[in-house]
Amino acid sequence: MSALAQKALTACAEHTRLKWEITKLTGQIGLALGACPKVDDETHVARAYKPVCSAEEWPEERYRTPAEIALDLSYCEHCQAAHAAIQQRKAARKQLGIVRRQITAIGKAAAKLACA
Repeated sequence: MSALAQKALTACAEHTRLKWEITKLTGQIGLALGACPKVDDETHVARAYKPVCSAEEWPEERYRTPAEIALDLSYCEHCQAAHAAIQQRKAARKQLGIVRRQITAIGKAAAKLACA
């Protein structure tokens, strides 16, 4: 098997693994948020991720810092689990983008070899 074929096989396997991981994490997020005792029909995660606007900053809105989000979620173990899964899914999606770019580069290299 050529080096290019081996790279393609590895990239495809990694793509599939990441897609499965993202699907699994999405399910975990849904389960965790479903178990949250909501406040005013809103989960703690939804409240923590909303932009805030104070009197000093008006009309500018800002998003909470990771420390502020951690404090907001410290009261609900379900939302803490959902937040952790959201962060893991975010990292997995970033990695998936990298793998997709690698697959594109492998395809371009293969096309050049085929045309040469």
